[in-house]
Formats: sequence, structure tokens, C-alpha cells
Amino acid sequence: MREFIMPLGYRFEPTDEELIRFYLSEKAFGQPLPRSFIMEKELYGDNANPWDVFSDTDPWKTETKFDENETKSIKNTIFVFTKLSKISPKRISRKAGCGLWDGQTGAITINDSQ
Repeated sequence: MREFIMPLGYRFEPTDEELIRFYLSEKAFGQPLPRSFIMEKELYGDNANPWDVFSDTDPWKTETKFDENETKSIKNTIFVFTKLSKISPKRISRKAGCGLWDGQTGAITINDSQ
């Protein structure tokens, strides 16, 4: 896979509304997506161990920062399209190989500003 290099200083930080309007809706209707940092990956299932899902050839960088106390923090924001597997009408299976992906937030409402 060819690495996608963004211009110096560019940050891919779309809002939830922008993700839905310009990426998810296009994907749902089978339209081609603009070149971006949103990838398609199988995150769930028996063969989806987190350390096997992502590779060094994926087009993102890990941002490492140090604060005034030289405490290291790592920021990883990754946008991925994946297929979900439902356990029941209200529950999604988060099994990933030998573990689980943590659902850190519940459902949130995203309103259309237009």
C-alpha cells in the first residue's frame, strides 16, 4: 500500500457531523470516498487480534508529546469503517480475537446543522 502523505501542518480532525455527511453517507450509498485517513478494517471476529489488525504500512502516525514534567502521552485517533456483528437487536459483539474492544461511550445524538 502506498503511503498517503498529508501536507505539513494538516490535521484530519472531522466533526461527528462531517464524518456522517461526507464519509459515512457516501460509503452507505456506494459512492467513492475522497482520499482520506478512513480505512476499511475487520476489527471484530475470531481472527481480529488488535496487534494483527493494524500494520506499519497503514497511513497514520502516532503523535508522542511530553508535558512540562516530561510525562509522555500518546495520541492515537484512528477512523475505520468496519462491519458490526449484533448479538441482539440492541447489543453489538465487540469480540476481537482473544479479547474485546472497549465500548467507551454509549450512543450519542448527532444533529444536522443544516
